[in-house]
Amino acid sequence: MSLQEQRKQANEIAVEILACRDVLYTVPEVAKLLRVNKNMVYDLIRCGYLRSMKLGSRKVSRKALLEFVEAFDGKTVELPGVQSE
Repeated sequence: MSLQEQRKQANEIAVEILACRDVLYTVPEVAKLLRVNKNMVYDLIRCGYLRSMKLGSRKVSRKALLEFVEAFDGKTVELPGVQSE
């Protein structure tokens, strides 16, 4: 995927997040928005890339999700122990 395509996808994700009125997202909801599986979301949280809170189940704020998308726009997220493509 080219840098331009990555940025376009990040912008689409940010628009989708902003369109939703929810303040907190569950891990499965975050996975759907980021178009990854929920294990990847847990890995992002575990490695400190994505902030979350424990409120019953693990939750991610809309602000934290937008900050993550902006911080890694056009970049590759390297997770320890996970083989990147």
